[in-house]
Amino acid sequence: VLALFVFGAFLSVLAVQGRVAKGKAPRPWWALSAVVGLLLIVSVMGRLGVFGPFGGSVEQPTDFLLLSVLALAMGLQNATVASSTGVAVRTTHMTGPATDVGVGLGVALFSTGAAREQALKLATLRAGKIGAFILGAVAMTLLAPRLGYLAFVLPASFIAVATVRSFVTASAQLTLTERTQS
Repeated sequence: VLALFVFGAFLSVLAVQGRVAKGKAPRPWWALSAVVGLLLIVSVMGRLGVFGPFGGSVEQPTDFLLLSVLALAMGLQNATVASSTGVAVRTTHMTGPATDVGVGLGVALFSTGAAREQALKLATLRAGKIGAFILGAVAMTLLAPRLGYLAFVLPASFIAVATVRSFVTASAQLTLTERTQS
């Protein structure tokens, strides 16, 4: 399971840094679209009974298959977003962002001007992420018992919308700028 998380992070390099190394524009939305696809596959396969009953114990090979597919998606998502934001945002854990909120508030306390504004901006970004993480956990806690594996459609939808709003739009603007300059 851990190896597939690492492999997902490795694959994200192909969409982001690998393209940059070849002189091409990064395409983080490729990797994030794969995340959406993996979550939708989990939803459908789970609904069809491939992974066994929802919420069961982790003992069967299919349980580890489920965890492995989810870990692959998490590695892809975390590495893609982290590399695309200059490691300003991590999406799969909360300890780092919680630390960053405290550091940002401490820096803001002892800074002035642009340095203070930047520290508060980053602290706010990370606090918002923590809030979204909590909101997502509450939503899934309420939805999962009712929807089972289909509950994974919700995070897939949010990732799809965020990908289109953030990365696809930016990629289209970059392509338009490149065409205009040619």
